Amino acid sequence: MKKTQTIQNFDTYLKIIKNADYVLLHFTDMLGFLKGRTIPVEELENALAEGVSFDGSSMIGGVNIEESDMIMKPDLSTFTVFPYYFYDKGVASFICDIFRPEGKQFEGDSRFICQKAIEKASSEGYMPTAAAELEFYLVQKTKEGEVHPVESYLIDKQRYFDITPGKDVTESYRMDLANTLSAMGIIVERQHHEVGSAQNEITFKYSDPRTTSDNIIRYKFAAKAVADRKYGWIATFMPKPWFGKAGNGMHVHIGLTNPKNDKNLFYDEKNYAHLSQIARYFIGGLLEHARTLCAVLASTVNSYKRLVPGYEAPVYVAWSKRNRSALVRVP
Repeated sequence: MKKTQTIQNFDTYLKIIKNADYVLLHFTDMLGFLKGRTIPVEELENALAEGVSFDGSSMIGGVNIEESDMIMKPDLSTFTVFPYYFYDKGVASFICDIFRPEGKQFEGDSRFICQKAIEKASSEGYMPTAAAELEFYLVQKTKEGEVHPVESYLIDKQRYFDITPGKDVTESYRMDLANTLSAMGIIVERQHHEVGSAQNEITFKYSDPRTTSDNIIRYKFAAKAVADRKYGWIATFMPKPWFGKAGNGMHVHIGLTNPKNDKNLFYDEKNYAHLSQIARYFIGGLLEHARTLCAVLASTVNSYKRLVPGYEAPVYVAWSKRNRSALVRVP
């Protein structure tokens, strides 16, 4: 990125964030944790032009101590502004790419890995799309230090799609979160109460895999911030917070289209389940590498506490039209 281009774009952003006090620069480490640095808004021009240095050896999945210097550079397309009440200050944000000092993009940057996969698919004539459904609980601590759902006074049964006033105490929260996500540039499609008490889900529009990944990180950030700052609650995406209760899943919807005509390459009305041969090959690859993929898709001990029969978790290395216990489902 040329410095003259950056400064020209900076003038546009400066008009938008003229009331901002600080800018958060975010990236995601290899375990999915959000990391970053906060700078005064006056330093944004330099950050956009030159990036911001940090110690890469202190980052999980980073580099060795003898090559610790790294640079985070804001991606202009990820600019957003947070609600004022998050910090009682005007705060904007960018998601950053990670570079080595010599200017080469860091090969361990998860965002870079995702972009390389997109480019590989594109070189083979495919345009991938992705969407995600993230479930989470809203909880609070008791005076004794125990953690319970904010609807713990209700019997934890038949709560799916619960919208009854007095029972669903999280509806206003979901509306606040949906408003926040929309203000941040994320297109919200629908929201609902999930199976567990105070378990929720808000669905946002699909996009290319990297943009969807960015939106997932910001969705989780906003969910936690709205819960904490406005309600005094805790939003947890932990896969299995309690034994015997529904777990939190993240269902990923994947598609392939032809970039020349926008045709859905997974669809063939003449075949079983309306699946094309390309879709069958795609599913076959997922099933073949299912156990290896678990290193990424179920990367914690708690993840495996969720993968038990009877809770709509994918416990079978198989694909199905309707069975929610299958690894791959074709609705």
